[in-house]
Amino acid sequence: MAFYYYHSYCAIFFNVIPDFDLFIKLYSFTYLGIATTLLAYLVLTKQAHFVFSISRVTKKFLKKIARFSFFMYGTSVIVTLSSVFDSFVIGGPRWMMAWRKWAYLHWHIR
Repeated sequence: MAFYYYHSYCAIFFNVIPDFDLFIKLYSFTYLGIATTLLAYLVLTKQAHFVFSISRVTKKFLKKIARFSFFMYGTSVIVTLSSVFDSFVIGGPRWMMAWRKWAYLHWHIR
C-alpha cells in the first residue's frame, strides 16, 4: 500500500500527471475499473446471480417495509432540520429579503 502512495506521489512530482485535479479524477476512476473487472469476472464465471422478480417475503412485508422506510426518512429530515433550524431563525429575515429581491429581479426584469 505504501508503494502505491509513493508511486502516485512520484507521478505528480515528475509531471507524468500535470495537475492534482487530474490525479484525483484518475485515482477515483480506478475504483470503477476494479468494480467493473470484478463484475465481469463474476458474470463470466457464473458466480453472480441476479434475480429480477419480487419475492414472496417482500410482497408479504411490503407495508411494513414501506412504513419503516418512511419513518426512517422522516426521522432523518427532522434531525437535519433540528440541526440547522437555529441558523434559519437567526439568518432568516435577511436571507428572505435577499431572496425576494433576487427573485423579483430574476423573474420580472427580463
